[in-house]
Amino acid sequence: MTEVRTPRGEREQERGAGSPNAYLGLLRRPGALGFCAAGFIGRMPMSMFGLGTVLLIAAITGRYGMAGAVAAAGSVGYAISAPQLAKLTDRLGQHRVLRRSYDEFLSNTVFGLTCRLGHHVPGVIRTVNAAAGQALGSRTYTDAAYRVFTSPRRVRFKEQEYALPRAALAGVLGEIRAEFDRRDWRISFPIEVRVAPSDDLWLSTAYGRDSAYIAIHVYHASPHHEYFRAVEDLMVAVGGRPHWGKMHTRDAGYLSGIYPRFGDFVALRDRMDPERRFGNAYLEQVLGA
Repeated sequence: MTEVRTPRGEREQERGAGSPNAYLGLLRRPGALGFCAAGFIGRMPMSMFGLGTVLLIAAITGRYGMAGAVAAAGSVGYAISAPQLAKLTDRLGQHRVLRRSYDEFLSNTVFGLTCRLGHHVPGVIRTVNAAAGQALGSRTYTDAAYRVFTSPRRVRFKEQEYALPRAALAGVLGEIRAEFDRRDWRISFPIEVRVAPSDDLWLSTAYGRDSAYIAIHVYHASPHHEYFRAVEDLMVAVGGRPHWGKMHTRDAGYLSGIYPRFGDFVALRDRMDPERRFGNAYLEQVLGA
């Protein structure tokens, strides 16, 4: 032990850096207690992420190996993204970066992990979906239009979208819900619904009618044929028009019956591109040879 004198001249024995007195002395310094308290509270979510992930996944699946793998993936993702997040914060400010990083973390990192989990253990999908519905529910915020209406999609998926008469929306959604109950589908992705007014563009999915859009998705590694085909049958029954750039099975014979100006467009195509320099297998399917 080392004998030291305090400012008052009293003798004390220094018991080493790890003694309670040493920590108390440190905390008595101006601002030290508040700084340490803020750091403790601020790090609690980081500290609990791994433990909470392990406990949650293990409780759902009964497999600690799977739980550890999910927690490890989350920690690696955080380690990779944290330096980039700090740089963005320096450049753009905390408010803008924290809101978008929160969205990014939930919508891509966490959602990607839950999709992988659901792919391997389909039994957990409904439980995870219920929790995701709370975490990723409706939000309200204001920003520049290009920030509000765009978002990064880092979780790979397969998608099918149909436009149908707006008046048919409620009925078709009810039929899709009935199919879920009947077939016991386990799908990690939500169903997206939007509406649009009619327009006068020949091959627009909203040509000549107020339209509602229903988009369905599955994780890229999961099977999709039964789900997509069953929903597509419901869409076709009400004259649905498939999104031109997403998955569907319709051909020119069907499409010519639901687009009033389809023949006019094909005639224009024949005149402008008679040699089919801009043709491919997909265009042959949807427009004809």
